[in-house]
Amino acid sequence: MGAGGSRTHPARRSALCDDFAHGLEVGSDGNVYVSGNSGQSWGTGNGIGLSDVFIAKLSSNGSLLNNAFIGGASDDYCYHLALANNNIYLSGETASRWDASETPDPVGNAFIAKLDNNFNLLWHQILGGSGNDKVRDMVIDQDENIFATGSSTSSWGAPLNPFAGTG
Repeated sequence: MGAGGSRTHPARRSALCDDFAHGLEVGSDGNVYVSGNSGQSWGTGNGIGLSDVFIAKLSSNGSLLNNAFIGGASDDYCYHLALANNNIYLSGETASRWDASETPDPVGNAFIAKLDNNFNLLWHQILGGSGNDKVRDMVIDQDENIFATGSSTSSWGAPLNPFAGTG
């Protein structure tokens, strides 16, 4: 939308209604970065599973410049996007195995992934236990330390200050 609230141009990329955008950032290059999940392939990317994480870069006039899909053969959902030092960070939940060393959790585990500016996956981390775990939000500091928040229905990790009360 324009500064006055007028619609400047549509940016719909898919014809089906199983696509969801959850992350939106404007980069220092002036381009718009959008992330979410999609049940189909579009643009230049190829989907992998049932629902995949997508990242797309649009010019300031709405033209699709680049897009990619990441995840595995099961459901993958992206809830947040952050930009730092020409890198892209995505977070959400996955029920997939992204590489052979992982054991997928059909309920869903949290993930954080780092991509370069050309959408190449640099690394990813799967987090969680046997319940439903997801990263809903994160911030990246100037040293690229990641601070994430979300929800979990299982116990995992070693909290520094575990909850000891009731309610």
